Amino acid sequence: MQKIETGSMDGIEARIYDTFSEADFAAFRHAYAALLDGGREQVATSPRFFRALSEGNRAVLGPFVLVIYRDGQPEAMAIGRREAREIDLRVGLTALSRPRRRCLVVPEGGVLVKGGSASAALSLWKALLKCLARGSFDAVATWHLREIEAKPEGIVVLASGDVLIACDRKKVKTNLFLV
Repeated sequence: MQKIETGSMDGIEARIYDTFSEADFAAFRHAYAALLDGGREQVATSPRFFRALSEGNRAVLGPFVLVIYRDGQPEAMAIGRREAREIDLRVGLTALSRPRRRCLVVPEGGVLVKGGSASAALSLWKALLKCLARGSFDAVATWHLREIEAKPEGIVVLASGDVLIACDRKKVKTNLFLV
């Protein structure tokens, strides 16, 4: 478990669980249960399946679970995997290159926020950006965002702060556009 300096966010602590040690996994399960609060589990992020899905995939570099605690209680979390991903760099239809990057991939259902709190979601986003800035990964990718209208299927944020939007196409994860 690692802690992230949260600066001026009083009473808020950000913790990263990036191994499958028993302590990290127990903390992940506890935070997940507290934030799910009777809601419906997603297979890709359920602690029961998350470990097996992550360990069984060669592209996965390891788990990355970020939990925001307020006064010791879980308030928000992002559940993802650090993966080695190839990203198409294109001009029009011409692929210039396919660099391999370390991406934090947050699957559908991988962001949980207690009671839909805007301040908790903002704290989570700030902590993710700090991880990105310090080089924990090269990009954050999340798919099937409910907050975005029907057409875009996902969003990628690069360390430079550039935002890429994946459009509704057959190969969503490789059709990224700079916004």
